[in-house]
Amino acid sequence: MRAKVVNGQTHARAAGQRVLIIEDDDIAADLLAIYVSDLGYTNVLRATTESGAVAATAEFAPDLILADVRLGEGGDGINAVRLANKKIGTALVYVTSHPQLTREESKAVTLPKADLTGDRLAQAIEAALLIRFLQ
Repeated sequence: MRAKVVNGQTHARAAGQRVLIIEDDDIAADLLAIYVSDLGYTNVLRATTESGAVAATAEFAPDLILADVRLGEGGDGINAVRLANKKIGTALVYVTSHPQLTREESKAVTLPKADLTGDRLAQAIEAALLIRFLQ
């Protein structure tokens, strides 16, 4: 299967990369899964709570995390990522309705949910991968 060309770029390196989606909303999680699948990512796992995200990160060792900030009664996405990233350095994109809450997260890219499209997510992922590379 060839990776889809998005915004003039092929995400060919997506094959074999692991993506963790931390999202408590089913519709938002499904949309993110569709977008990353369109980019060529095939190894995708979802966590809906802070504790589930920390456990999934330890077991799954994702190359990329797409995280919501507020996980309803399931905890806090920022805290989940902080706990998870103590162990591994992972490319990180916050996809959230609360972008103001991620201002202090210098090693992450923030994409407001209101701006979410396949092309915008592809750009955010590229930026997050670059940040991880430069660390």
